[in-house]
Amino acid sequence: MQSILRSRYQSLSLADAVGKILHATETIMLRESVKPHERERIKEALGVLLPHEARTMPTNKKQVDYERLLQKLYDAGGPQLVVVCVVGLGRSVILSLREQVKLHLPGEIKKHEETWNTPLLLSLAQDCWIEGNTTRLPTNRKG
Repeated sequence: MQSILRSRYQSLSLADAVGKILHATETIMLRESVKPHERERIKEALGVLLPHEARTMPTNKKQVDYERLLQKLYDAGGPQLVVVCVVGLGRSVILSLREQVKLHLPGEIKKHEETWNTPLLLSLAQDCWIEGNTTRLPTNRKG
């Protein structure tokens, strides 16, 4: 049982994380939608993009690290990059990534921008945002 738990929560390499994200992107594009549980992940992840005064700031270090990575992904590629990362990896995998993977992930996945920077994924992000917020989806992408 111990070895099963260890392998289940073992951190991904950078190449594995990028591969999972690209696979999720392909699946979403073929399906032209996301499943209900994926939509909930997206809504929760996009919620961290709210201006700080409009939401409760996390106090848990893991939550702070999770939100920081989502913000870096957003800055690197906009809401569509956040969509494919949270669908492809999920919260628990993102939380378990080693620091070096977290640091290099935004730059590495940006190399595949032609795959995930699509009108469909942007529209999906906007739809998920509208379901949970009254404000507009932030568009101040840095990258």
